[in-house]
This record gives sequence, structure tokens and C-alpha cells, in this order.
Amino acid sequence: MLHYLYTGRVVWPERGVTILQEAVLKLADKYALYDLKAHVGEKLAEGMDEERFFHLVYLADDHSCEGLMRACGFFFAGNRDEIVEEEEWGKLKADRAAVATLLLEAGGK
Repeated sequence: MLHYLYTGRVVWPERGVTILQEAVLKLADKYALYDLKAHVGEKLAEGMDEERFFHLVYLADDHSCEGLMRACGFFFAGNRDEIVEEEEWGKLKADRAAVATLLLEAGGK
């Protein structure tokens, strides 16, 4: 993160990048580094799959990462039938109804 503060660029290591990206997202949100938060959200979205979907939805919601949430919406739209069958979908609807509604709207149904 210091590298970013001095240069405006992000250099990711070859290993452990997802965990690092999540940590940087949290710090970028805490310190209101909006460009960095948007960049990290985009990088996290690149690795989205059904296994990580709910984790990324919660992460995007917790840290108000609009780009990541938008990517979650696109992913949901393409995988709606599978996602709504997951037990985690019921938890999401109960815990964060507004987020579930947002995803349903993105899914077009």
C-alpha cells in the first residue's frame, strides 16, 4: 500500500494475491483511497466463481465497493438459477435483504 501512496501504482505478488487484495480493499476503504478501492475491486472480480461469489458479495457490501458489487450483479445474472439454490442465498436474503434485492434486479427476474 505504501508503494501505491508514493507512486499511484499497485504491484501484486505472484502468490497469495487474493488475500492481499482483500486486506488492501479493507485498508483502502478505511482510509478513503477510492481509486485504490476501485482498482482492488476490479482485481477481486476477475477471480469470481460460484465458490467465492457470496464471500465477494459480503466483502463488497461491507466496504461499499461499487465496482465489485456491480461485478457480483453481472455474475449473479449469468448464474442465477444455481446461486438461488445455495443455502447461502437464504442467509443472504435474511441478513442483507437489500443486497439480495439488488442482485435479483441485476438478474432481471
